[in-house]
Amino acid sequence: MLQYHTRYNLLDRDQFGFRIGHFTQTALLHITEAIRWSVNVGEIAELVSFDFSKAFDAIPHALLLRKLRMIGCDEGSLRWFASYLSGRAQAVRLPDGSHTPLVSVSSGVPQGSVLGPLLFIIFINDLPAVLDRAQHMIYADDTQILITGPSRPIAGLVTAANSEIAAICGWARSNRIRLNSNKTGAMLCGGRFRISSALEGDLRSCSSTTCQFSSVHRVFHALRHNRHALPHALRQRLVTALVFPYLDYAAPLILDLDALNSAKLHRILNSAVRFVFGNIPYNVHVTPYRLALGWLSSRRRCEYIAILLALKIISTWEPRGLAGLFTVRERRPDEIATRSRAVRLVISSTNTAMLRKGFVASVSWLINSLPFIEDPRCPPPPALLKALLHNHLYLLDVQDWRRRCEVEGLTYEPRCLSGRLPPRFSHGR
Repeated sequence: MLQYHTRYNLLDRDQFGFRIGHFTQTALLHITEAIRWSVNVGEIAELVSFDFSKAFDAIPHALLLRKLRMIGCDEGSLRWFASYLSGRAQAVRLPDGSHTPLVSVSSGVPQGSVLGPLLFIIFINDLPAVLDRAQHMIYADDTQILITGPSRPIAGLVTAANSEIAAICGWARSNRIRLNSNKTGAMLCGGRFRISSALEGDLRSCSSTTCQFSSVHRVFHALRHNRHALPHALRQRLVTALVFPYLDYAAPLILDLDALNSAKLHRILNSAVRFVFGNIPYNVHVTPYRLALGWLSSRRRCEYIAILLALKIISTWEPRGLAGLFTVRERRPDEIATRSRAVRLVISSTNTAMLRKGFVASVSWLINSLPFIEDPRCPPPPALLKALLHNHLYLLDVQDWRRRCEVEGLTYEPRCLSGRLPPRFSHGR
């Protein structure tokens, strides 16, 4: 069924839940890039977030079957779905191991099943049709709309937003699901109004969309109790498995971090290096130890994650909304200089630093600088791409450390790391 919907483009383009190539990272990028574009043209944006109460459990079966019929399901398929949804019961397991009496389930889709998520996104698929001018992003039942316009008079923007909100409330009533007012809110972005915490880089107040520092520190606190009982290799693997995911999740969103928050990321990475080695004096530079582990700096690790994501988006053209923001230009034969690739990503001229530092512009520049990418639409196989990209960025980190050692008179490779770093002087020097 999912293949059928994908082949005929039946699902809303901006539904990011339960679909190949669509996940929370791409959903966040979809919204943040839209905000950046509105700021770039001198507008402000109102972002309204909606949450439906127990949406998976509230779907009326009759209404879901009607929507399945509208997308082309025949009578035999509808009877199968009706049988699949009906005749279900549920009970609650009590602390003593007993169960409450079974209660018949008359609405909702089975959660934890293969079909449940797909049936839900089919049910909510017609929600965007009630919107007039708002852009939208849907991740399962979490819905956000973005209304943009001039900042003066702001009353016009608020009126337009209220109209879109009323339309969504009307859709919810007609589909017999309830909005959760406690998780529904609005935010003005652009001009003198606060952009989202992810865009501003305020990592302390936006843990869900940026690096979750408190979670990382909890992990370190738990690991340090047993550090002396863990071998070096296992400590390194534990950091890779338990710490790096927190740092990597928001990497594409924080390519433009300011110096203060970049330093926070840098300190966390240094803490990870110290945990692995365990005996680095606090008056010694951590960089050579990090390089000995083969780890990238915090900035280049963000670039690594962002480049991989961008190449996946461009090569698969999913999600289509994000892929459409990238422009690929094939150079004419008379334009191709010696050792210059024929295909490049076009970096649009922008009015503001907000857009220049955004995901699309930043990662386009980074991809254009990679010597092993001839055509971003056809990158190397994933395993080879990761190896080539990591090696390229790692060598840039090594070059940075070499230059710093020359300028500040630092020791390039501590004696305890002898032979674990690339040679200080490259060939030919």
